[in-house]
Amino acid sequence: QVKDFPIDLVLNDDMAMMPSLKLSSFNKVIVGARISKSGDAIATDGDLFAEKTDISLGESISIEINQIYKK
Repeated sequence: QVKDFPIDLVLNDDMAMMPSLKLSSFNKVIVGARISKSGDAIATDGDLFAEKTDISLGESISIEINQIYKK
């Protein structure tokens, strides 16, 4: 829930969406965060989000959710 922000997360292979595509298999990754108004996994207009690209494994980053999703 939004009231629980900010939060710290450590991403690892156990969090892979597909077991065959582990995070450690890639040199760079894209990290994103989204707050869904509906609670659905699929983004809809009005959701809040942020995304960072070209993140190296082991790199520490901060993400500020400051954009509004619109198709």
